[in-house]
Amino acid sequence: MDSIVKSVFTAPLATLFIIAGMVFLFIAVVGNISGKIEPGEKARMASGVVGFIFICLGLTMHLLQKTPGISESPVISTLQPKSDQGEIPSQKSLTGSHIPKQEPMPSSQPAQKQESLSSSIQTIYDGVVASVIRFEKSGGLVVLQLMARNTSRQVRTVCFYPQKTNLVHEATGESWRPKEFVGQECTPIEANTSSRVWMKFDISTPEKSTYSLSSPLLRGTLDNLVLAESS
Repeated sequence: MDSIVKSVFTAPLATLFIIAGMVFLFIAVVGNISGKIEPGEKARMASGVVGFIFICLGLTMHLLQKTPGISESPVISTLQPKSDQGEIPSQKSLTGSHIPKQEPMPSSQPAQKQESLSSSIQTIYDGVVASVIRFEKSGGLVVLQLMARNTSRQVRTVCFYPQKTNLVHEATGESWRPKEFVGQECTPIEANTSSRVWMKFDISTPEKSTYSLSSPLLRGTLDNLVLAESS
């Protein structure tokens, strides 16, 4: 019984409307249930009307959830750097065509560092995990590609919080926030699908260092990140 009650309270609102509508229609059709429910003729008619309305509302909400009205086109944004990094020259817009293809990590990279790019961490959204699938230097900036995957059975709206994301040098504790990012800052993710954002950090000498990724999106940090070696 406890599991049934918990399932009812955690079910989507659209599902609750449909269930309630079916109950009202059942009362309208069956009528009297001896000793428990004894509606009159007018009450049965009203119950049928209310049940029909509830089912229509539930189906409408369900269809709206399946077709979110948010544009799928990527959002290109330039973030303000920290005040202690000085003035940054004029920046060019980053488009999908300017994002270079990811190169595989060479076999000489330490095994534990390679695993850090494929490891996942739970996010603040139930059923959604995140992982870094690309981390390399490109065009004078460090490019980090973050992927969020929805492993649940429901649509989840996920925010990546790029303005509050920090890349932290594990040895010195120095941190950087993205200079630019590409992708939807908040986006709905269907069940068993994923969404990605690209972040660019302005780090003068990023080579031969180990980093951690800290973000309000994550329940913890992604550690032991090292740059992929250039081919």
